[in-house]
Amino acid sequence: YRGVTEFLDVFDFHGGSSDLPVWSVDGRSVFHTAKVGNNVELFQVALAGDITQLTKTPDGTTHYHPTPSPDGKRLLYGSKRDGVRQLFVMTLADRSEQQLTTLKLGHGAMWPHWQPVPR
Repeated sequence: YRGVTEFLDVFDFHGGSSDLPVWSVDGRSVFHTAKVGNNVELFQVALAGDITQLTKTPDGTTHYHPTPSPDGKRLLYGSKRDGVRQLFVMTLADRSEQQLTTLKLGHGAMWPHWQPVPR
């Protein structure tokens, strides 16, 4: 995407909240979180207006800080399940996810980042 975005309207589904939108690598969509019921789920919104809910998780789950991979094929994010904040990576093509951390109660993983690709 090139140009100026004067206002980004991030839908908040069911009167919830949305935070920290981040552009996809190709600039054609935005990833964000939004409250759905008792959860905070991950979404992708295309510039064309298509909205895709990327996660549908058990009640009480909170996803946060989505970060697309440098190649745009995966999404790194945090997820609080069973009271512990862990890091996950999702393959966007099939929405499969893999848990990256196994922290215990009282610890948490926040603000994930990708290592820059060497040039």
